[in-house]
Amino acid sequence: MDRHVLPVGAAIMLDEPGFLDAAMATAWWVAPEEHPVPVTELCGQEESFVLLAADGTGKTTVLRSLRAREPGAVEVNLSTLGKAEIRGKLEAAVAGGAPVYLDAVDSAARLEPAVYGILQECLTTADAARVPWRLACRPAAWDPGLTEALRSCSRPFRELRLLPLTRTAAIGVAAEEVSNPGGFVEALVLAGLGRLAASPMRLKTVARIWEDTGSLAASQLEAIRLEIDHLLQETGGRWPRPAVPDDRRRRLGRVP
Repeated sequence: MDRHVLPVGAAIMLDEPGFLDAAMATAWWVAPEEHPVPVTELCGQEESFVLLAADGTGKTTVLRSLRAREPGAVEVNLSTLGKAEIRGKLEAAVAGGAPVYLDAVDSAARLEPAVYGILQECLTTADAARVPWRLACRPAAWDPGLTEALRSCSRPFRELRLLPLTRTAAIGVAAEEVSNPGGFVEALVLAGLGRLAASPMRLKTVARIWEDTGSLAASQLEAIRLEIDHLLQETGGRWPRPAVPDDRRRRLGRVP
């Protein structure tokens, strides 16, 4: 997996179009603590961490890949649990002694506001401190108090930022959607849309449109609108198409 992280607050080295410049970021004049770290190096680490990044940046994809690389690692899906169930599932996960993955903490907190308090209570016990924790959350929704509590435990805890794609990684992501990924990324750069490297989800949306029509979104805002249109069109047995018209749902979602 070609993704990188840095501690929150560290300087991020981007090239002119907006891709992560991993080569420049490892130059001799860059402080070692500001060298981007491949996410694969997080596997097997004894320290715990939270991966902080906006929606659509690939947090879930990264955590899923890491979990597959850590033998015995378990995931607790907080969003599907009530207060009592969360405590029980966390205690059971700790008993295994392997890394525990908690994705989309912010989504769980929207459904159950007590989540951060429960996590602070459960993750700071003596037993919980013996296992590595891997969390993911949107930066704006993260509770700094939980960081403070976890850093008071014996196991190191870090806040990590998931970085934009490198140009090579962007070509790899585009290859999932288009027949000429190199050409697509070049067109993206010429259109001034290289900053879409920060969001693989929107990058894929624009790639699908480019493959079908040969044209690009006019801006990052247009790319967001296209992604919403794509999501609005998704239906199925579990997600029946609602009666509310798409244009009204966009207005309800405050999409310009």
